Amino acid sequence: MSAQYDYTLTLLLMPDAEWQLPNHDDEEPLEDAYDWFVRKGQ
Repeated sequence: MSAQYDYTLTLLLMPDAEWQLPNHDDEEPLEDAYDWFVRKGQ
């Protein structure tokens, strides 16, 4: 706790967790910028 600012920050680390986009079967998969450039050969 910081006496000067009177609040506490906490960081939660989840090393085994992996971020994933929601998977909706009725929609086309989303493509991020990296995948787009790789697909275009750039």
